[in-house]
Amino acid sequence: MSEMSNEIFSEICKIVGKENASMRKLDREVYSHDISPLPGVFGLVFDTLPDIVVRPGNSQEVSNIVKVAYKKQIPVIPRGAGTWGLGGAVPAFGGIVLDMTRMNKIHSIDKDNLCITAEPGVTWKKIDDFAAKNSLGLGAYPSSAPAATVGGWLGTGGVGLGTYKYGGAGDQVRTLEVVLPDGRIIETGFEKVANNSTGFDLTRLFVGSEGTLGIITKATIKLRPKPKSTNVFAFDFSELEDACMSIRKIVHSNLRPWHLGFFDSDHYRFLNLTENSKFTCDFKIRLIIVFEGEKEIVENECNICKNIIEKCKGREVDKEETIKCWEERYYEFRAKHLGPTVVPYEVFVPVSGIKEAIEQTEKLAKSLKLTIGIGATLCDENTVALMPYYFSDESKVVRFLSHLSFTKKLADMSISLGGHPAGLGLFYAPFLAKRANVLELMTDIKCALDPKNIMNPGKLIESSTRYGFNIPPFAFRAGLEMFALASKILPRQEIKMVENKEGKET
Repeated sequence: MSEMSNEIFSEICKIVGKENASMRKLDREVYSHDISPLPGVFGLVFDTLPDIVVRPGNSQEVSNIVKVAYKKQIPVIPRGAGTWGLGGAVPAFGGIVLDMTRMNKIHSIDKDNLCITAEPGVTWKKIDDFAAKNSLGLGAYPSSAPAATVGGWLGTGGVGLGTYKYGGAGDQVRTLEVVLPDGRIIETGFEKVANNSTGFDLTRLFVGSEGTLGIITKATIKLRPKPKSTNVFAFDFSELEDACMSIRKIVHSNLRPWHLGFFDSDHYRFLNLTENSKFTCDFKIRLIIVFEGEKEIVENECNICKNIIEKCKGREVDKEETIKCWEERYYEFRAKHLGPTVVPYEVFVPVSGIKEAIEQTEKLAKSLKLTIGIGATLCDENTVALMPYYFSDESKVVRFLSHLSFTKKLADMSISLGGHPAGLGLFYAPFLAKRANVLELMTDIKCALDPKNIMNPGKLIESSTRYGFNIPPFAFRAGLEMFALASKILPRQEIKMVENKEGKET
């Protein structure tokens, strides 16, 4: 696109104003990665540096920009806050990055019909805080709510806090306003009622599509009455088997906690290496449970749940430490300060496979000489979102690439247990090859809506290089296996030690 960049840039500036568009390299480099930095060598395979960065202010501006891109067949990549670590908002072929964070207005709140309408750049915490002023709240939201945007979480189809009771990202939405690849603006559902018995569920089509089918420019999100009582408690387990047994017993009961999740002790050890943290770590797994609702019901559910956990050898954590743990819910990757780089990954596994999944994750990390922490969220009675993260250094290219095999092997492990990777982003589309019929249908849908393939190309249904050819699944897997062999001869990534607030080295 370089030969026509100036011409396109001039057209875009007329749409959004010069102050909201940039071709400066420094500005463009900010958008060449997300929360997980990429080593420079990736530039040999993917053109991750956008040609133009634009910050549209409304739906019509987005539509006009997309029409320009459609006419010239230029890639368009929508982006929120970049808090997802799989490269979904990172260009594969350069093009135009649409930074949607300028569209950060809350349009309206409907207290009678329990919904709120907002633009895609609004953070989930801002929405929840706004709703709270009206004695309402969100059912579920991402753990990165202070930074994560509405469009970003919906685009990835994520799970998070409250998912166990209220469902994932798609379950929170009434309707979406979406700009299609040709610039048309559509409404996918209805603001005040559920989209039942009205043909295809278009809202669900765009949730989780990672910006490959269109751009979310507005969302109407469900609210709930603010609970009258909320109770948070935590239990420690010395044995993984006991923790997994307690989880199975809870999900097989009639209890409906708002949140059910856990972290391993290494996660808290890493937090203790950062400033102003001091957690006990004399356990294998720490389970965190939240009940909310009417006071009497919450008290009853808590008592039943605690009884289940105590029979599985769980030890209740004191209230002060429990509150500290809960306050960390928005900052799961604060340990990244120990870096230099923290790479998060996420897979879904069945509840019946939690123990095996954790054991295999730990065994894999040991074989690859990785230092990891593990967290997890229960999505429903059947599904666990397992979220390990590891420390690396993107400036040490060979080491960093060798560590990528960890995520590939985690994905394989999740599939072997009956689960799947969470999201595909820039790198993991080859895993869809294991579901050939599904991939074929998804490709047909993509081609029907986006025949010129301008919407976030090289993602979700394909893993394409900057040279225009796809990476075959077997080549992708073989390459990561080769990196895995390299990791076994490299030294372990060390975590730096700092003093805790008592002045003692941890």
